[in-house]
Amino acid sequence: MPAPTTRSQPQPPAALRDAIRLHESGRLEAAVDAYRRILKRHPRTCACWANLGMALRQLGRKDEGLEALRRGARACPAFLPLNFNLGNALEDAGDIEGAVQSYRAALAGDPRHAGAAECLGRALLRLERFDEVVDHCRRALPVHARSAVLHQVLFAALAKLDHLEAAAGAYRRAAALAPPPSSFRAAFYWQVLRGLGRTAEAERELRAAAARDSRSAAAYTGLADLMGNRGRLDEALAFCDLALAIEPDKPEARFQRARARFLAGDYAAAWPDYAARPRRAWWQKLETAARPWKGQDLAGGSILLYGEQGLGDAIQFARYARLVARGGARVVLYVSPPLAALLRRLPDLAAVAVAG
Repeated sequence: MPAPTTRSQPQPPAALRDAIRLHESGRLEAAVDAYRRILKRHPRTCACWANLGMALRQLGRKDEGLEALRRGARACPAFLPLNFNLGNALEDAGDIEGAVQSYRAALAGDPRHAGAAECLGRALLRLERFDEVVDHCRRALPVHARSAVLHQVLFAALAKLDHLEAAAGAYRRAAALAPPPSSFRAAFYWQVLRGLGRTAEAERELRAAAARDSRSAAAYTGLADLMGNRGRLDEALAFCDLALAIEPDKPEARFQRARARFLAGDYAAAWPDYAARPRRAWWQKLETAARPWKGQDLAGGSILLYGEQGLGDAIQFARYARLVARGGARVVLYVSPPLAALLRRLPDLAAVAVAG
């Protein structure tokens, strides 16, 4: 909705009201022309800048709209709609830090502005400034106690900080205010219930997510993980098939299918899915220009083998480095610092490099 006129602004009310009527009726090009005519004569008409930026963005002219909002914010630094709209435009353009500053400016003008409070929380979450998210939400929630968005943002930050019980409380408060979307229920499983080991509650949440949205690949993937943990491999594979029917190349679902097939002893079918694991969002990737090994002859060549998971996995699998070396390769292990002294004892290695 276009920003209204206010008595505190030096503006021509009749002309601005006419421009707003054009805007509200969907005549956006005419509204843009009207706003610009007003600003040419009255450059400190704050609502006019806000509405011009909004209209340009509605027309798909996002760069022009962003520039109008920036100019307006310089002319009217305390005008709340300008700061809020500028924050939205900056976030849309990928300038999350700039958006945070604009949302803070909007809240400085009106600490009770729910939209600015919610957007600031989400922007800080995108920046992964989780402690700041928690502080912001705990200041804002006494004012906006019924904001499901703020409770959801608080949940996500607490989960990332591994404050799992507190995160579970924030989730339940959010769920009490609005039916949780399937993606939110699935996130509750992956980030909290899995860590707390609350399998019965996890299954209820995930089945509710799938019932609410039969196209939720995340819910089916969570159920596959849960069934795999219980050893119910046929059910795990069935849920993987449901997830992959929706998102055919979903890395997490492929990983779960690989795990279930490994546990079932079907190694040949498991390996192709397991090869997709580096595309999982949380996977630790090694930045290197080297080509991945595809199983070709390595005689006379060199290969870097690195630990991609936990310390225990690295210890278990490092023994196979000898087999690669015996094929004629120069083998270098790349391991976490705690393992360096232990794995240097392995025979047939050219070197052990320490990560970092």
